[in-house]
Amino acid sequence: MDRRTFLKGMLFGLTPLHFSSFLTNTDQPKEDKLQALPNHEKAELTSNEGTSFDGSFFCRIDSKRRVMIPVKFLEVIKVGGTNGVVVTRMDSGLSAYTFKEWDKIAARIEGLARKNPALRRFRRIFVGGAHDCCCDKRGRILIPPILGQYADLEKEVVLAGLHDHFEIWSRKNWNKEP
Repeated sequence: MDRRTFLKGMLFGLTPLHFSSFLTNTDQPKEDKLQALPNHEKAELTSNEGTSFDGSFFCRIDSKRRVMIPVKFLEVIKVGGTNGVVVTRMDSGLSAYTFKEWDKIAARIEGLARKNPALRRFRRIFVGGAHDCCCDKRGRILIPPILGQYADLEKEVVLAGLHDHFEIWSRKNWNKEP
């Protein structure tokens, strides 16, 4: 578990084991899941080409709060058959998930939040603060004002790919990260 995941868990009173386990499905090993799928779906799951958000990109946010999504990230978004992302707040930045990935995470949080007060607080902030952001014809998303204020987004922003999602940071806050 990386430092950022550990800190997110500690913020909401979760142990590292609790936090990482609710984001990953441990019910069934990956090998078992692959055996139950047709061959063409196995190839999709075993290849990461075009299906993960990787790399960091520096770009600008315009006066209307629109951020240009890098082509590499747009390809990942479109693989899921959609044209947008769900954006929510986390750690003084924003996290953006494909709709498919968001549905998995929200369902997992929903199931666990019933039993744990810390996860209910997390759900209120993480899920309750989420917004659907569709890409326009030029590959930009419009950041809602409340999220832009939370992340202190100004002129320069950083989009950092974290495999299953990407984060949007103000350049100022990004440079403060250790």
